[in-house]
Amino acid sequence: MQVILYGKKIKKGNKPYITQVITEAKKHGFELLINQKYYHALREINLPEIVYCTPIAEDKINQSAAELMITLGGDGTILSAIIDLADSPKPILGINLGRMGFLANIEKSRIAEAFDKISKKEYSIDIRSMLKLETGRKLFEPFPHALNDMAIAKRENSSMISIQMFIDDVYFSTYWADGLIVSTPTGSTGYNLSCGGPIVYPSSDSFVITPIAPHSLTVRAIVLPDSCVLRFVVRGRSDTFLCTMDSRYDTINHHDEIVIEKSSLQTHLIQLEDMSFGTTIREKLHWGRDLRN
Repeated sequence: MQVILYGKKIKKGNKPYITQVITEAKKHGFELLINQKYYHALREINLPEIVYCTPIAEDKINQSAAELMITLGGDGTILSAIIDLADSPKPILGINLGRMGFLANIEKSRIAEAFDKISKKEYSIDIRSMLKLETGRKLFEPFPHALNDMAIAKRENSSMISIQMFIDDVYFSTYWADGLIVSTPTGSTGYNLSCGGPIVYPSSDSFVITPIAPHSLTVRAIVLPDSCVLRFVVRGRSDTFLCTMDSRYDTINHHDEIVIEKSSLQTHLIQLEDMSFGTTIREKLHWGRDLRN
């Protein structure tokens, strides 16, 4: 079976785990492709096991015959991999070499176990919805899609901004705040969570709208069906504002109208048989734990 190994940065102390991943893949008879930038980074640290890997250009990944992708890093690595996968349905298994790891939920201690389960097909595919952004200037091309979220925010050292939101072309509200997040269910455990938004189960067909530091104490996050088309108009004392999609950012101005709708693309994540969203929440956020016991 052909498998893509995908990585970005090599952090201090991760070399033994990268070695183990390649060794386990070879042990189970996987033919390994590795994205070109990561391949060169591994050669620079003189990783002997790199001889078992074949480099593949990032823009060729979605056309490869590989059955699945294994990412080495954190959630940010998966978000980058999705851009290179584009419209490919290849499922992703995320091995967490980072910190929290909601998407990359296979911890380092389970690398050998994960490869054993993959080789035996003991996993399921979790399909995650995405969102799409449209503006007159075609921002974030050629991939104006996001798995986690889109956010509009003020620039550095500027005053708060006003963001008008329309739902299916009907005016809904104006937010006076530092910004606004539109999150998918998957992204509800990301920026949305840190700004006080709710955690939403991944299979929910919804968008979460969460203001960033709103001026009014009565303003709260709201959950909407993802069949809605959302439109935003931004105003403020500054001429420009920040717009982000997952790990990418661009500059917008008051002439831009941001339209968000459900994307036709989806992300496919591999879930081992003993893993679930509830398991991840309990382990990552320590739900249900009592230090008194």
